[in-house]
Amino acid sequence: MRANNLVLSWLINSISKDIRNSLLYVDSALDLWNKLKTRYLRSDGPRVFHLEKSLSSINQGSSSITEYFSMFKALWDEYVSFRPFPTCTCGKIDQFTIKDLGLLKYFLGLEIARSKTGISLCQRKYALDILQDTGNLGSKPAAFPIESNLKLTADDPELYEDPLEYRRLVGRLLYLTITRPDLAYSVQMLSQFLAKPVVNHHKAAMRVLRYLKATLGQGLFFSSSSELQLKAFSDSDWAGCLDTRRSITGFAIFFDNSLISFKSKKQATVSRSSVEAEYQALTATTCEVQWLVYALQDL
Repeated sequence: MRANNLVLSWLINSISKDIRNSLLYVDSALDLWNKLKTRYLRSDGPRVFHLEKSLSSINQGSSSITEYFSMFKALWDEYVSFRPFPTCTCGKIDQFTIKDLGLLKYFLGLEIARSKTGISLCQRKYALDILQDTGNLGSKPAAFPIESNLKLTADDPELYEDPLEYRRLVGRLLYLTITRPDLAYSVQMLSQFLAKPVVNHHKAAMRVLRYLKATLGQGLFFSSSSELQLKAFSDSDWAGCLDTRRSITGFAIFFDNSLISFKSKKQATVSRSSVEAEYQALTATTCEVQWLVYALQDL
């Protein structure tokens, strides 16, 4: 059996998908490929094997050859998606070139900084790009993102002239909330009016940008000395949405003093009392905490 792509692709595609999906995968595609290369590409080793039995009955160490190549098939598919192989290598794959870029510092708008005390995440450059694209670099900073008594509604006849611009801005602000929990409530409020934004909605978005200018360096910090303790806080208004009379749930979950989960979202049903609205918020918070507990147990 010649160790090239043509033979390997025939062999690995002959394995049942059901069998392949039921197997554990090897951690590294490179490790598995090196095993094959060592076995078949030795100058003094055999290049052809005659199989007198079925593939599933031939053992390969502690596992059958079917399982062995099933694992390879899954890893092959995954690895090809990142680095395409030539049509036929003819046994000349000797090494894989990988460039070490060091510790992650910037990725998709996220800025990562490490120290002995922990890891910080922010999106300062991304926020500056938003301010520059919207012409708000010279605007007056604001102390908070939204007025406490502001109630936005869709029932407003004065439509905003460029709804696409509004949608684009809100979409960029939504991505910014990855590291900015202080923007979660105001941005979720703005995102409710993407279909037909009005002038007041755009004014509220501009207020968020003015607040953003005043708080460019803010973000999340994950302490390296955190205790294994989860703390959760939940809250809710009552009938805060003027159009649907539904309430807004908000929660924040901390791993010791590090914020790891937060959300601001309109509730699915109308609450008939403030107690019911708080209960729905507490339910959503409990579900998130339970999921985090399961995730931590699996680490």
